Amino acid sequence: NKQNIMDTTDSAHRSRKHHATLQDVLAKNIPITKREDIKIFNGDLRDVLVRQAMDYSQRGIDSCTEGSYDKGLEMFEKALALIPGDPSLYGLKGDALCGMGKTEEALKNYDKALLLDPTQEIVYQNKGILLINLERFEEAHDSLASLTTINSASSEGHRLKGCALQSLGKLPDALRSFSRAIQWEPDMALLYYHRGSVSQQMMDIEAAVADYAESIRLDPYFSPSYLTTGILLDE
Repeated sequence: NKQNIMDTTDSAHRSRKHHATLQDVLAKNIPITKREDIKIFNGDLRDVLVRQAMDYSQRGIDSCTEGSYDKGLEMFEKALALIPGDPSLYGLKGDALCGMGKTEEALKNYDKALLLDPTQEIVYQNKGILLINLERFEEAHDSLASLTTINSASSEGHRLKGCALQSLGKLPDALRSFSRAIQWEPDMALLYYHRGSVSQQMMDIEAAVADYAESIRLDPYFSPSYLTTGILLDE
């Protein structure tokens, strides 16, 4: 325990000395290959680096949440300097770059994250959203299909995949994707609106009105369904 480890004044002094040395090393951002000879009296260097990186990462997330994407990017890069090759940090860096409007750099970082760890659901999702916004629907579909393959119960993955398929004009496939999303999240009004819009495009007006009505039942303040239902009934 801590008392046994630091049971003399001399050992306590050595601990403070090594801790100060570590802080100097971190502040100077010396590459990790040059830190191998540093001994920490009461802990492991790797653990300290990870804790420091986690602190930078959380500060980066907080900055991005506040809309300070450039500050978030700075924090994620500092974290990566401490633990290079961490896949989640590349995903977070991609999010920050996306918020800054640097879409191609964001995509490169998403791809790097997935190369290092191809099971990151949130990275597939955020990459898919970005590609939809860029109107690169085939690529978006591929990313979101990877997500739903990893997690077939991802309602948001099926929803976004449905959006990509609808934009590609693959309406039967889009209908199936929205139905799968509803299967996993049956109380979300937005999903019925999506499925209703596909049915409307397929000229199945009865099914469309039924889905719009269900979305209104679930959320009486969901105005898109009111507007679309009114137009259909007027016709």
